[in-house]
Parts: sequence; structure tokens; C-alpha cells
Amino acid sequence: MKNLRNACAVLALVAAMGVSASAADLSISKSKLGSMGLSGMQSMSDQDGAAVRGKLAVAYGFSGSNVLGNKGGNGYLAVGNNVAGGASGSVSFAAYKVGCFTVAGIGGSFGGSVAFAH
Repeated sequence: MKNLRNACAVLALVAAMGVSASAADLSISKSKLGSMGLSGMQSMSDQDGAAVRGKLAVAYGFSGSNVLGNKGGNGYLAVGNNVAGGASGSVSFAAYKVGCFTVAGIGGSFGGSVAFAH
């Protein structure tokens, strides 16, 4: 449950980061810039802003396995400029002696993801 909550939080963060900003959305007046001590600054066009605006990509993944109570798991978080990706794998093995029988199990999982920003 905790892993699902973390994954949802990461997805919400990535979605919030993916919102496009536009210089045309809000124009800052010269007097407002002056009141912030930035009187020498100039507004730039949205096209100029797009050339310097960050293009952040974030990928997150987790893999986990559980065999007869023996748990294994790991995850990754990758951040990159325009592209990010990663992979994760887990294996669990357990063996128990019950009377004259041996109960054994092996399990594994693998996951991967890639994110692109443009």
C-alpha cells in the first residue's frame, strides 16, 4: 500500500511538472519588476523562453517479490533532461522443512519505465 501511495505521489509530481508555461499567460509590468528590485530586467517572448525553459523527465519504478514470506524488492528514480529511464528486478527464494517434506518456492519480478519531455 505504501508503494502505491509513493507511486501516486510521483505521478502527481510528474503531471504537475508537465504543465506548459507560456509568457503570454502573464505579463509583468516595468513597475512590478522595479518593486522587486529588477528594474533592469526585460520580458522575453514565449518563443525565446521555450529555448531556455527546462525539459525535465522523471521515471520511477519498483519491483517486489514475496515467496512464503521471504520478501525482496528494490526501486529506482531517474531524472534527466528530455529523457529518463530505469529498470528494477527482484528475486525471492524460500525453503521450509515440514516433517519429512521440504516446501520450496522461488519468485521474481521485473519492471522498467521510460519518460520523455519535449
